[in-house]
Amino acid sequence: SHPQAELLNDLEVQKKEAKKNKDEDAFNYAQSNIARIITQNPVQITPEQWDVMDNSERKSFLLIKMKEAKVLGDIDSYNYWLSNYKIIENQENEMSNTSSMHR
Repeated sequence: SHPQAELLNDLEVQKKEAKKNKDEDAFNYAQSNIARIITQNPVQITPEQWDVMDNSERKSFLLIKMKEAKVLGDIDSYNYWLSNYKIIENQENEMSNTSSMHR
């Protein structure tokens, strides 16, 4: 999970309430704080940490990075993380297809 997950979740709730109440100032405040927190505290791992992760953990990490990129409006980063996510999914699909053929 994100290092600031609790605060981000609280801000997301505030943002949804503001949208529901049509409070544009509160919505923009929550949105800008979410972007600031993500910019200042991005989820990061070392290559060594990546190497010991299983595919489920890797996919969770990649989903967080995709959400960060989406919030920041960074389409290039989003596409980068998405392509890595798809590579893992394709590897998993190939492995499950191979194992089902050998039964």
